[in-house]
Amino acid sequence: GEEIHNGHDCYFHMVNLGCHESVCEKIMESRETVEKAIDAIEAEIEVPAHLDKREMAWRTWFQREIHKSGGISILPHPYSIIGGTYNVQTKVVEAVFDRGLCDVYEAVSGTENLAARRLQSTLWQELRAKGYDIPIVGSSDTHSAAARDFKTFDYSWTIVFAKNPDTVPEDILAKYSVAVDNID
Repeated sequence: GEEIHNGHDCYFHMVNLGCHESVCEKIMESRETVEKAIDAIEAEIEVPAHLDKREMAWRTWFQREIHKSGGISILPHPYSIIGGTYNVQTKVVEAVFDRGLCDVYEAVSGTENLAARRLQSTLWQELRAKGYDIPIVGSSDTHSAAARDFKTFDYSWTIVFAKNPDTVPEDILAKYSVAVDNID
């Protein structure tokens, strides 16, 4: 798997789990080709005024490419603070799931910020109350195996009741996963 970043345009992430090829590599190898694809998607989609059309075009491209790669998409850490604001606004999370632009929601993530973790799980509960039926995961959000980063493994994780290691993505989609938040 991989965490995909769209870079400077509409800074956000998406996780590609179970993929057979890298979406990040497509962006890095041919940014110009990807930008043309985003332009075409932006021209084809309708977006309410309260959403950023360019961001939704990127998210549409991500979802298409993740599925082409054989992966499932996970919306990670919406309440992570990046650049002084939340990584993903609540209205964007709802639009992403309304439009089928993500398969799984990260209900808790590996941040020391307990408030952010609580906001993530609260949003999932609110989405459920509105009728959304979304598979969930928890994540350490660790980008490294360095000893200094091991502490994030203690914050949150996923338990998947998988038939075998090869079926983990399918079992998550079937909602055989539990997001675990470890609060001292």
